[in-house]
Amino acid sequence: MKDKNRQLKLQLEVLATVLLYAFCGFIWFFVAGFIIKTYINDPNIAQQIRLHSVIVFILLSALLLYLYMLSKLKSYNNTIKKVTEVYNKLNYLHQNSILLASEKDSNVFAEIEYALLDELGLKLTSPNDLIWDWDLKTNVYEFSSNWKKTFGYDNLENSIETWKSLVHPDDLQKALTNINNYLSQKTSVYHNTFRLRAKDGTYHWILSRGKAIWENEVPVRFTGTHIDVTEKHELEKRLYNLAYYDSVTNLPNRAYMEIEVNKHLQNLKQNNNTLFALVYIDVDNFRHINETLGHHAGDQLLKYIAEKLVEHFPAPNFVANIATDEFLVGITGGKNFYDVDKKVNELYELLRKVWTCESIDFYITTSIGVAIYPDHGLTFQALLVNADFAKNYSKEKGGDSVSYFNLSIRVRMLKQIEISNLLRSAIANKDLVLYYQPQIDIKSNKIVAFETLLRWKHKTKGYIPPSEFIPIAEKNGLIDLLTDYVFEYAFQQKQEWNKKGYKNIRLTINISPMTLMQDGLTIKLKKFLHKYDLEPHEIELEITESAVMLDLDRAVHNLNQLRSIGVRIALDDFGSGYSSLTYLQKLPIDILKLDQKLVQTIIEEDDEAYIVKMIIDMAHFLGLKVVAEGVETKEQLQVMIRHKCNFIQGFYFSKPLPSSKIDEKYIYALTKIS
Repeated sequence: MKDKNRQLKLQLEVLATVLLYAFCGFIWFFVAGFIIKTYINDPNIAQQIRLHSVIVFILLSALLLYLYMLSKLKSYNNTIKKVTEVYNKLNYLHQNSILLASEKDSNVFAEIEYALLDELGLKLTSPNDLIWDWDLKTNVYEFSSNWKKTFGYDNLENSIETWKSLVHPDDLQKALTNINNYLSQKTSVYHNTFRLRAKDGTYHWILSRGKAIWENEVPVRFTGTHIDVTEKHELEKRLYNLAYYDSVTNLPNRAYMEIEVNKHLQNLKQNNNTLFALVYIDVDNFRHINETLGHHAGDQLLKYIAEKLVEHFPAPNFVANIATDEFLVGITGGKNFYDVDKKVNELYELLRKVWTCESIDFYITTSIGVAIYPDHGLTFQALLVNADFAKNYSKEKGGDSVSYFNLSIRVRMLKQIEISNLLRSAIANKDLVLYYQPQIDIKSNKIVAFETLLRWKHKTKGYIPPSEFIPIAEKNGLIDLLTDYVFEYAFQQKQEWNKKGYKNIRLTINISPMTLMQDGLTIKLKKFLHKYDLEPHEIELEITESAVMLDLDRAVHNLNQLRSIGVRIALDDFGSGYSSLTYLQKLPIDILKLDQKLVQTIIEEDDEAYIVKMIIDMAHFLGLKVVAEGVETKEQLQVMIRHKCNFIQGFYFSKPLPSSKIDEKYIYALTKIS
């Protein structure tokens, strides 16, 4: 109550100061304005007087504010001085009480000391400071009236047993040990933290501080304060949880896991016959669940996985949630590799289940990497890096698999990291070059399009094929930069060709599955079209079957958006997948590109040629044009002509060339193949 009154008084004092300042300002400007309006006729002089009146008001108010703050500072310093004096008096009594010869004098000093403590509690002006006093001769333990009021007690038996009964059972032994250490002079300062029970049954965290009075090196009285630090303790607990636990699954995070695993590995050095396996788990297609049902469903899945792991791998094993959909399990106690492998397989099958959310079944799969102590690392960090390498290798294989770390995986992953870094630099330094390969209309024998192909020749690594760096770009978040790079320079080149009068030649550009799935692809494309003054029908985007298989509905939606603005869509590498016919009927496309492996294996009238004929006929039936990619021989060309393929592309006509060679060989030749 005193604290509330004190806070209210402070608030009223601040409010009064603000209102007084506002009132004085109002009066000042009102009076100044009245005087100027009444007695000053010259507008220029009136303006000058108004300006000076403002300056005078600011200076006066600043001076008054300074004097007010100075008085408050002096008052605060006086309070601090008084508290310091009380502490000095108390310390003086402690140091001198043992020098007194008579017990009576000692009691007098003890009473004075208690009074000083009580005075100190008042001077601290905090209801959280509560006085206690323990007579070690009689075992009488007294609580101040403020203490009893705070904890809700009317009457308490003044004994140490009462205090013991109020301390939380889990804290009692530690609290008594700290008291005994101080009273036996093992420690020079008494600080103790424990929980005390209030009358309503709740426990409060208490910081207990005090000082003993000694006679002949024997403590006879122990006096001090209790401070309620419950809020501070709860805050520290929350901060601790934020630092060491995941907020969704309540599992330990990476920081906590590292501390505990490193302790375990130190112990293992004493027992070389025991293995430790660090298992890195990545939930496959977790993003799909979030996007399908929302993040609340994703959180439910994470909690489900956490419960399964904790249940199946209790202590002394370790379980942690180190990223949104990534978990670590530390498997202990393995005597050999077969023990570890058995438990890893149990873990793999444990999570490989159907999980139901909102009446929708999801088949959960994971990509798992395993590193084993001591062969794959002697510290948590070393094991984590190598388990991560193995996990990424599992993902590269398509997920739903387990991989154990080995040196070849490390070399492979380090190479990918190197390529990723080099690629980022290549994009920034504009070291990537665009090549173009013509597509020929079989009937007119004219160039109708150029396919844009990205080439990278590193100054020391040499030629790095797209099949190597494109997957790395997709994995490491560089694919957007790469797509923008291609759009920028390809569209710029198309604009130059248009200025030379060859607007009828389309530009085809391959886009990755990740790019196709982005909702902003159409907006991005329109931005580049506008920048280089191109029409949508001049651009053709090539997609693959693997791109649409990731999410057919989203792919169809995004493709429809692209076609709605006039962009043509081609399905690349058709004939390489078992599901080609199924997807062909559903996709909004304009052109079908035969897989070059299928084209290159055909000879006249063989089985492959018959398959090609069926595909071309089916495409024409669906209203699609067909491009034969990879035509390298005259025989392959003749088969395509015979089966009424629309367009030809391949080394038989031209290999991919840089724009300068394209200009020299084709553009200046009026786009006619001789």
